[in-house]
Amino acid sequence: MLLSSDTAVGVTKSMGLGLIGFADALADLQPDLMLVLGDRYEIFSAAAAAMIARVPRRLLARNPDADA
Repeated sequence: MLLSSDTAVGVTKSMGLGLIGFADALADLQPDLMLVLGDRYEIFSAAAAAMIARVPRRLLARNPDADA
């Protein structure tokens, strides 16, 4: 996100900064729904902020068995 560190401390601080940014964006936008697609800590911060703001969330996940 904002910090260029892959250490546990750097990732944790980036998640905190992301949570602050997503909280501001959700307050400004007032969305009716948030689609969540991703598997990294950035999207976790977005989903956590949406949960706290009581924005309905939907997770889009690919079924790995669908191609079989």
